[in-house]
Amino acid sequence: NNIDVQKLRANLTSRTGALLPVHLFGHPCKMDEINDLAREKGIKVIEDACQAHGATYRGKKAGAIGDIGCFSFYPTKNMTVGGDGGMITTDDADLAKEIAKLRDCGRVSRYVHDVIGFTSRLNTGNAAFGLVQLKYLDSWNERRRAIAGRYDFLLKDVEEVVRPPRPDKDVSPVYHLYAIKCKDRDGLAKHLNDNGIECGVHYPVPIHLQPVYVKRYGYRPGDHPVSEALSESLLSLPIFPSLKDEQVRKVAETVASFYGR
Repeated sequence: NNIDVQKLRANLTSRTGALLPVHLFGHPCKMDEINDLAREKGIKVIEDACQAHGATYRGKKAGAIGDIGCFSFYPTKNMTVGGDGGMITTDDADLAKEIAKLRDCGRVSRYVHDVIGFTSRLNTGNAAFGLVQLKYLDSWNERRRAIAGRYDFLLKDVEEVVRPPRPDKDVSPVYHLYAIKCKDRDGLAKHLNDNGIECGVHYPVPIHLQPVYVKRYGYRPGDHPVSEALSESLLSLPIFPSLKDEQVRKVAETVASFYGR
């Protein structure tokens, strides 16, 4: 269920300036516990809601619970802007002004810059595309939830598969991905592909074993065993709003057949 708050507490140091919970695959983290810990330590909370457009935690939208929320509108997300794009949310007016300045080359006026900034302006064409997509987001998310529920039912007797966390009284996920933990992940992926079913591996190389971090910080296999185990066992099954019920059944039956069910 994403970040473990007790392990998070145990790993805080005097150098920790912010907490960055990731609502991975559209499933919100336990934000009340994270916010309580941040307030106790006097640090900020930056939500990675890039896969969680419309997800809720205890009635609050992901990306609107911490100090800052970050969204991606890349074409694979639950809603997009027809290209690269993103959004930062905050209810701190001063922080909003600072972020707006940073994404516009650090400008305080047209020709004056008082910080080093970025060129991260979303153009009006992409923004217009996103506004149209936003009108459909809720219905698309409901369809994703329905598909996930169907997968849950159809795969419930496949012991080799661990299904994603289900919604509960606190959490309403949006299933950006339907990622299962499974035995012989690579064999199952090949079996699905051989039967004309695309699937994905998110993510085959954990962050700490990316070459840049191995080189810079000296990470080695075994340093983060949970991440490494997940990178070897997670498989994303097809899930998108236009996926038909009979297609969901075919995917589930093909998964089950791989394990002799």
